[in-house]
Amino acid sequence: MEGLSSTSLALLGLGLAALAVAAFVYRARSAGGGTKGWRPRIRDDEALATALERIAGKHGQPALAAALVHRGEIVARAAVGRTVAGGGRPVDLESRFHLGSTTKGVTALLVALLVREGRLRYDTTLGSVLGGVPMRDEYEGVTVRDLLLHRAGVMAMQDTTREDPAAVTTLWSDLPARVPDPGGQRREMAKLVLALPPIAPVRTKHVYSNVGFGVLGLVAETAAGESFEGLVAGRIFGPLGMKTARLGGWPCSAAEPDQPRGHYVEAGRLRPQPLDDEYAFPAWMNPAGGLHCGIEDFARYAREVLLGRQGQGTLLDRTGYEEMHAAQATVSVAEMYGPSLELLTASYGTDVSRETVTIGYGWGVVATPRGDVSVGDGSGGTFFARVVVFPALDAAFVGATTTGAGAPALGEAIEKVTGLDWK
Repeated sequence: MEGLSSTSLALLGLGLAALAVAAFVYRARSAGGGTKGWRPRIRDDEALATALERIAGKHGQPALAAALVHRGEIVARAAVGRTVAGGGRPVDLESRFHLGSTTKGVTALLVALLVREGRLRYDTTLGSVLGGVPMRDEYEGVTVRDLLLHRAGVMAMQDTTREDPAAVTTLWSDLPARVPDPGGQRREMAKLVLALPPIAPVRTKHVYSNVGFGVLGLVAETAAGESFEGLVAGRIFGPLGMKTARLGGWPCSAAEPDQPRGHYVEAGRLRPQPLDDEYAFPAWMNPAGGLHCGIEDFARYAREVLLGRQGQGTLLDRTGYEEMHAAQATVSVAEMYGPSLELLTASYGTDVSRETVTIGYGWGVVATPRGDVSVGDGSGGTFFARVVVFPALDAAFVGATTTGAGAPALGEAIEKVTGLDWK
């Protein structure tokens, strides 16, 4: 594809396909035993920073940030390292890390808010809400719930090297160049993908679709009469005090060169992303993976989810959160991530093809002896992020790194903070 390297295409495939694969990492061994008397091992900023310094060095991460929520409070938060490998400035709590597919949980939360307001229903169909968008008959009856559960049959946009090259070229480069407005991009994207034959008959397979969440963003903004970006800012970022949160682009750019840069890992060496890197997600993809923010704001979001599941949330009642985080479907990894199995195996360092994942709306759900855990991983290939919400322990963990190979570092950070065997 002209103007885009094969490395960047592979990064896209890995980067936004990591939502629920995290689930198999958290098997029951990671959370054995009861909840009585549990306390986190680390409960202050200084101790967390010390632990993260060691972990970042061990795993070769230029920057690493993490935070822990316990009993409704952010009890520890820290960001260590520098904005660029071998240079830049020290990162801090307001340094923005790209959070990849953890954005899908935010999009699912927005949808839940619109359902509560009566602007949408989970059984609202594309045909009823996107009346101005021509589509094949197969898509007319696709529901909001189908999109949330990746069973709508729309193009996946996982490993783009294995998908229709003409459609990928249009979605990745031609459309963003022609239509700069994010909402306009989503509408034109929907016209293209909803004219393509389904990749599987609707509701017969769960195939992780970044395009599907782009369509979901269009559904939300059409129903509410406001841009997706404006809806998220007004209904989620603002009320939660997430002042560093942004949708679209990378944290670091020519306009903001002091924000953390993502890093490519090539033959064991780190290469910082250029300020004008050609590899950047198109704006239509913001609902699938466009969020970046500081680690404390990431923790504010996780705290809201944790409190919400306990009936104490600011944005949504307990029933709304429980529906989002309920186990809606259990799916084989081979079915859900078929186009990117090789990339995922390389990222997690183990063969995932025979595993299964259980999903809610925008989250992975893991049953453990200590209760259900909601998990999400996200990566654009040059950053890596993780969020874990553990209601039975009254705790939540968030973390982020500035390479796509951040899973081992964040797994060790969770184990260090919680004292549980999280691999």
